[in-house]
Order: sequence, then structure tokens, then C-alpha cells
Amino acid sequence: MKLTAPQAAAFKKDTTFLYIEFMGLILQIGIRRGARWILMKQFLFATPSSNVL
Repeated sequence: MKLTAPQAAAFKKDTTFLYIEFMGLILQIGIRRGARWILMKQFLFATPSSNVL
């Protein structure tokens, strides 16, 4: 598959954009999961009965 220079540039721009969007999505999911995990940890450590761990 041989691309001309403008096609190659457009293709590269599209894939870069998709990659950034994909990484953003993964980060969002990761942050949501991480936040929930941190909240759960804080909740567990905040409870007086910390011997459940």
C-alpha cells in the first residue's frame, strides 16, 4: 500500500488523533476506577473496625 505525501500526512494525523482519543478514554476509565478504589480504601481505614482487612 503506497501513500502519497498528503495522504500519508492525513493518515498519520487521523491515527494520532485516534490514539490520543483512545488513551484519553483509558485514562478516564482508570481515573474512575482509581478514585473508587481510593475512596473504598479511605472508607475502610476510616471505620473503627479496621480488623476486617
